[in-house]
Amino acid sequence: MVYANQQSYYDAINKSSDIGNSGPFIDFMLEEILNALVGHQGKSNAEIADEKGLNHQQEKVLD
Repeated sequence: MVYANQQSYYDAINKSSDIGNSGPFIDFMLEEILNALVGHQGKSNAEIADEKGLNHQQEKVLD
């Protein structure tokens, strides 16, 4: 989730540190979570696991 947007992740951390407020980092993380949820909307756990290349043990975590 964050790996694909590493620079934005670090930018959010730095901005939060600069202003002494965690708001920018929280906003970034909530946006990433929302994007992940929307991107997987309507898919079964098995479809998500297959898409991500997860093994059976990792797929069980989704359940």
